[in-house]
Amino acid sequence: MKKLFLTLPLLIALGCAGDEFNRSGSVSGKVLLDGTPIPGGTITLETLTNKHNCSCELTPEGTYRINEPPLGECVFSVRTSHLKGAVANPTITKTKENPNGMVGSAGMMMPKGVGLIYKKIPELYESSKTSGLKFVISQGNQQFDIDLKSDYQKP
Repeated sequence: MKKLFLTLPLLIALGCAGDEFNRSGSVSGKVLLDGTPIPGGTITLETLTNKHNCSCELTPEGTYRINEPPLGECVFSVRTSHLKGAVANPTITKTKENPNGMVGSAGMMMPKGVGLIYKKIPELYESSKTSGLKFVISQGNQQFDIDLKSDYQKP
């Protein structure tokens, strides 16, 4: 019985020590190419151990927000190639089903707040192995603005 009283506080302390995520925190910012916002794409962050990753879509203004990201040193990547062929200037057609009136390529409705306009970026940024975009994420809300360079080459 004495061992149980000694072991129980240790187990409780370990269980309450927290996990590897920024609970109730976020990472946000703006993604730019040579100082100009990227109007569509996906930003992904992953831990150096590849144990955790998360991503979100960029807004038309090039902003992003990832809630409860993993803590510690992370590598970011930015992908826009999946939007290649999207209409550069979506047509405005307001309907009952699409009250915002935004239509992307192939008649696809554009979700509110998601950028679907392709902007070519150097391919090296599309992979966490070659992007060179490392940040340390700690507790709370953080902002990381990322200014990609069109002449980027892997160091």
